[in-house]
Amino acid sequence: METPSYIPEGLPSTEEFRKTDAYWPAALCLRVGMIYLRDNPLLSKPLRIEHVKKRGLPIRVSPQPGCI
Repeated sequence: METPSYIPEGLPSTEEFRKTDAYWPAALCLRVGMIYLRDNPLLSKPLRIEHVKKRGLPIRVSPQPGCI
């Protein structure tokens, strides 16, 4: 079976590993900012209480009917 052309040959370089390792914490921080902050998710300004949403995501404690 032939390897598809979009898959690179060999292992990723050290630089690619470093960039990927830096990407995940940055993506997580941005997701958290978008979920819990109504304004300023990139924290380009100092964080103030007005930026925080009143409530985050709703948490379901009991399963939906029929899921058991």
